[in-house]
Amino acid sequence: MASRFRDFPILLRAVRGCREFFGAEHIVVASPKQDVKAIQFGLRGEAEVIDETTLTKNMKVFEFRSSNVPFFPKAFGWYYQQILKMNYARMTSAANYLVWDADTIPIKSIPFFDSDGRVYFTTAEEYHAPYFHTYEQLLGEKPAHAKSFISQHMVVNTAVMRNILGDIESIHQVCDWTEALLQVLRNSPYSQNLFSEYETYANYFASKLPERMKIRSLQWSREENTRTWGVSAKRVKSAQYSGDAFLALESKNNLASRIFLKTLEITRFDFIKCIAVAIVR
Repeated sequence: MASRFRDFPILLRAVRGCREFFGAEHIVVASPKQDVKAIQFGLRGEAEVIDETTLTKNMKVFEFRSSNVPFFPKAFGWYYQQILKMNYARMTSAANYLVWDADTIPIKSIPFFDSDGRVYFTTAEEYHAPYFHTYEQLLGEKPAHAKSFISQHMVVNTAVMRNILGDIESIHQVCDWTEALLQVLRNSPYSQNLFSEYETYANYFASKLPERMKIRSLQWSREENTRTWGVSAKRVKSAQYSGDAFLALESKNNLASRIFLKTLEITRFDFIKCIAVAIVR
């Protein structure tokens, strides 16, 4: 998971949901350095919290952030959190890891492998052409599937993800795969939302190991979250009763709430942040 301090209330529910419904024993949350202590305090050992820069040691972050890419630098964070999820493959010793979006709350148990050991890939409704164009430019092959796999989560085989990053570096002759990504984004004929870690991994996996994947659909909801501190238990219960497997929440706070949360996020006073998360708990 990748999360900022101001998203802590939903993050807490996401972490607890992964423990309750998936039996997750080791959960890793990547956050900005200034938020690590406050999030650690709030989670109280329920997850490991790491400085996100440990996942991008070879990335030219400043160059990427200040590049001539549509909607940068504001949109940089959206790409950056995807890069973190992919780069985790080069940090972990686990054979597989589950990518779970920190704004998504699990509300029932779901399997990630079938009885034959094939990994489940969950389909989604959206189809966004720029994602597939970027995939083709990065890896020199057409996507294996036209359908979308952006479903807030994905089980990643560590070796496969490492192969993706290595292949991109080899094809483009760069030291770090994000250099190639930046080149592709700069030259894209499209204007926004140009890359998806989920579409990239799923299509690469389908291309190389089609016999090891199992495509499925799940019922789940994506909603706007207008509350300053989290989501109500009533909304979560409603999603459970409707049969959803998980609830994805997109923050849409009003201006006053955004200013308040942003102020808390950028403050360097860990004590103030810790008081805030203690209130939420």
